[in-house]
Amino acid sequence: MNISKIASKAEKAAIDSRYSCINWNAHLVPIVQNAIEEFAALLEAEGYSRPHLSLLSEAVHREELALDPSNHLGDSITVQFGVRPIATNTVSPLGKMPPILVETRAALVFSQAAASGSVVVLLYPPSSAAAEPKRKHYLVGAYESPLEIRKPKVLRYLRDLFEIDLSCSTQTAPSISCAKLLLKLEARATAIESGDMGIFRYAKYLGTLIRGLWHLYRSSHASP
Repeated sequence: MNISKIASKAEKAAIDSRYSCINWNAHLVPIVQNAIEEFAALLEAEGYSRPHLSLLSEAVHREELALDPSNHLGDSITVQFGVRPIATNTVSPLGKMPPILVETRAALVFSQAAASGSVVVLLYPPSSAAAEPKRKHYLVGAYESPLEIRKPKVLRYLRDLFEIDLSCSTQTAPSISCAKLLLKLEARATAIESGDMGIFRYAKYLGTLIRGLWHLYRSSHASP
């Protein structure tokens, strides 16, 4: 057993973790901010509202949010569209307007582990009292270091955020387009959570996706 080799590998991992915490602010936060500005400009040009960005660390520093000291949380970046009022045809007493349903719109979260510095990316579908997604959130990315996340990846995550916010809203649910999107997210999360790499990971992703789409197809074409 090579003790020095094991110790050297562990020491390198600890150093990498410390640099990952530094690179969160020096690399990832500016990239996400820049990507949001670019994406927001595209949305606003088409008449859509821009998403909001919030940093957990800034909210805590401004004392807008109090954290339990026993929870050792790393920083997080949340990109969200906020809430959306939805008119309904809910049965109500004569002379009274039906209640307005409030939907929490889709959100994208980059979260860093406090100790290791690794980063996960989570996508939260829209939810309301009338339509709850099967999963509260989907794991769409996992990285050992913030340096692995580049602007093109962030823009793809933002595109996914926008697509699921529109396709999976309470106003349109349930829908085949939303079900297909959620199946893709489920397949991606399964592949990432399994820890498989390379072609094997991609094959597992495709297998999960194809099985899900086939089940969806059969359900949508079943006889009433």
